Amino acid sequence: METVSREEIKGKLCKHSGYPPEERKLVEVRPICDYGEVGAIILIINGSPPKGYALCIPELRKISLYDSHGKRFKIMRETVLEETGSGGEK
Repeated sequence: METVSREEIKGKLCKHSGYPPEERKLVEVRPICDYGEVGAIILIINGSPPKGYALCIPELRKISLYDSHGKRFKIMRETVLEETGSGGEK
Protein backbone atom coordinates (compact mmCIF):
# COMPACT_ATOMS: atom_id res chain seq x y z
CA MET A 1 0.00 0.00 0.00
CA GLU A 2 1.29 3.45 -0.94
CA THR A 3 0.83 6.71 0.98
CA VAL A 4 0.52 10.02 -0.88
CA SER A 5 0.67 13.53 0.58
CA ARG A 6 -1.72 16.39 -0.06
CA GLU A 7 1.10 18.31 -1.75
CA GLU A 8 1.65 15.43 -4.18
CA ILE A 9 -2.08 15.38 -5.02
CA LYS A 10 -2.04 19.17 -5.47
CA GLY A 11 0.96 18.86 -7.78
CA LYS A 12 -0.72 16.21 -9.95
CA LEU A 13 -3.97 18.20 -10.21
CA CYS A 14 -2.18 21.47 -11.01
CA LYS A 15 0.09 19.81 -13.57
CA HIS A 16 -2.94 18.31 -15.33
CA SER A 17 -4.82 21.63 -15.34
CA GLY A 18 -1.78 23.66 -16.41
CA TYR A 19 -1.65 25.94 -13.36
CA PRO A 20 1.43 26.40 -11.17
CA PRO A 21 0.77 24.88 -7.71
CA GLU A 22 1.84 28.08 -5.93
CA GLU A 23 -1.05 29.98 -7.60
CA ARG A 24 -3.82 27.75 -6.21
CA LYS A 25 -4.95 26.63 -2.76
CA LEU A 26 -5.95 23.09 -1.93
CA VAL A 27 -9.27 22.88 -0.09
CA GLU A 28 -10.21 19.73 1.82
CA VAL A 29 -13.76 18.56 2.57
CA ARG A 30 -14.45 15.63 4.93
CA PRO A 31 -18.16 14.75 4.88
CA ILE A 32 -19.32 12.58 7.79
CA CYS A 33 -21.36 9.50 6.89
CA ASP A 34 -24.32 8.05 8.83
CA TYR A 35 -21.98 6.11 11.14
CA GLY A 36 -20.17 9.23 12.32
CA GLU A 37 -17.01 8.48 10.33
CA VAL A 38 -15.43 10.10 7.31
CA GLY A 39 -16.56 8.10 4.28
CA ALA A 40 -14.53 10.03 1.70
CA ILE A 41 -12.15 12.97 1.52
CA ILE A 42 -12.57 15.47 -1.30
CA LEU A 43 -9.63 17.67 -2.28
CA ILE A 44 -10.32 20.64 -4.54
CA ILE A 45 -7.94 22.97 -6.37
CA ASN A 46 -9.44 26.40 -5.70
CA GLY A 47 -10.57 28.49 -8.64
CA SER A 48 -13.65 29.66 -10.45
CA PRO A 49 -14.57 27.08 -11.55
CA PRO A 50 -12.43 24.73 -9.44
CA LYS A 51 -9.44 23.47 -11.44
CA GLY A 52 -9.42 19.84 -10.31
CA TYR A 53 -10.71 17.37 -7.76
CA ALA A 54 -9.44 14.31 -5.91
CA LEU A 55 -11.79 11.80 -4.34
CA CYS A 56 -10.09 9.74 -1.63
CA ILE A 57 -11.93 6.70 -0.28
CA PRO A 58 -9.90 5.42 2.69
CA GLU A 59 -11.87 2.20 3.15
CA LEU A 60 -11.17 1.16 -0.47
CA ARG A 61 -7.59 2.51 -0.42
CA LYS A 62 -8.33 4.34 -3.67
CA ILE A 63 -7.79 7.92 -4.88
CA SER A 64 -9.32 9.17 -8.13
CA LEU A 65 -8.23 12.42 -9.79
CA TYR A 66 -10.64 14.48 -11.90
CA ASP A 67 -10.17 17.51 -14.15
CA SER A 68 -12.25 20.70 -14.00
CA HIS A 69 -14.93 19.10 -16.21
CA GLY A 70 -15.35 16.10 -13.91
CA LYS A 71 -13.51 13.67 -16.20
CA ARG A 72 -11.38 11.18 -14.30
CA PHE A 73 -7.78 11.14 -15.52
CA LYS A 74 -6.04 8.94 -12.94
CA ILE A 75 -6.91 6.15 -10.51
CA MET A 76 -4.46 5.43 -7.70
CA ARG A 77 -5.25 1.97 -6.32
CA GLU A 78 -3.91 0.63 -3.03
CA THR A 79 -3.13 4.25 -2.07
CA VAL A 80 -4.14 6.21 1.01
CA LEU A 81 -3.87 9.88 1.86
CA GLU A 82 -1.20 10.80 4.38
CA GLU A 83 -2.96 11.69 7.64
CA THR A 84 -2.33 15.14 9.08
CA GLY A 85 -4.47 17.64 11.04
CA SER A 86 -8.21 18.12 10.68
CA GLY A 87 -8.29 19.52 7.13
CA GLY A 88 -9.26 22.91 5.77
CA GLU A 89 -7.41 25.16 3.36
CA LYS A 90 -3.79 24.48 2.50
